[in-house]
Formats: sequence, structure tokens, C-alpha cells
Amino acid sequence: MICNQHDLSLASRQIWGRMFGLFIQKGREKKGYSVEQAARLACMEPSAWVACEDGQVPETAERLRSMARALEFSEVQFANVIRLCRDAWGGNLVLPPPRPVRGAGLNYSKPHTLTLRGRG
Repeated sequence: MICNQHDLSLASRQIWGRMFGLFIQKGREKKGYSVEQAARLACMEPSAWVACEDGQVPETAERLRSMARALEFSEVQFANVIRLCRDAWGGNLVLPPPRPVRGAGLNYSKPHTLTLRGRG
């Protein structure tokens, strides 16, 4: 039962963490990778990969990038997943501003960088 703001914040982080985990799991399954294969490609232990699929969000931007590379997510695909699930990090995720859209008559911007406050 949610009794206060702290409980609500914790519940929100858990829900969005699980959503992030589902995106990762479905991406892995779509590639046909086992947990061990995906973890190896991301230079992670299989237990750490499973923890992410179960809703424990990665604590470093580098871990997020390695998972995206392992699943061959495009920069745009992964940025969309991160933006959607941003509450899983409880305010510790710093997102870059949206990039101009191709065909909108704007110049291209530099690639996005992802930063976690207080972490690498």
C-alpha cells in the first residue's frame, strides 16, 4: 500500500524499471540471444543481465551503452526506451535535449550523450 510520497516514488521507480527490463528482454529475444549470449556481448555477467531484465536499471551510462550495442539497438531506438522509462532512475538520469528530426529543415545535431548523475 502506498502511504506517502516516498512510497509513491519507490513504486514508480519499480514500475518503470520493470518496463525497461521488458524492453531489454524483448530486444534480446528478438535477436534470438540467450541471456548468456547477450551478457557476453555486453561484457556483463549473466546475473547482471537478468537483474536488468527483472527491473534493476543499470547504474552507469556505459552499462546502458554496452547493452544497447549488444542488442544492436539504434541510437534513436535506445534513446526512446530511456526517455520512456526515465523515471526508473528516480531523477538521476540526465537526458540531452531532443535532436532535430530529419526532413524538418533543421541541421543535424551531434550524437546524444547519456549521463547518470553521480555516476559514469
